[in-house]
Amino acid sequence: MIILILLWLTRVVYSQDSKNISIDKKERKKIVHQIVHLINEKYVLPEIGNQCGEQLNARLKAGDYNRITDAKEFAEVLTMDLQQFSKDKHNRVG
Repeated sequence: MIILILLWLTRVVYSQDSKNISIDKKERKKIVHQIVHLINEKYVLPEIGNQCGEQLNARLKAGDYNRITDAKEFAEVLTMDLQQFSKDKHNRVG
């Protein structure tokens, strides 16, 4: 089952001319929590979804995402993590 998670930063309006979009610790935490919630609620295999959520929360708590301030890079890292944890290449954050 494909799960597509859209990363929306409420304070940012995307345009073709937009450059790097910065995010801070508070936004990273909010994004991870929203993804975990969606995975726990919607992922076709609940056990795998819960494991993915636990792994994302563990990485967030460990500070693994602290160095990332660019929204695009954060989406790419989250995509790689989700695909690695779930073994499902359909998972994407964008």
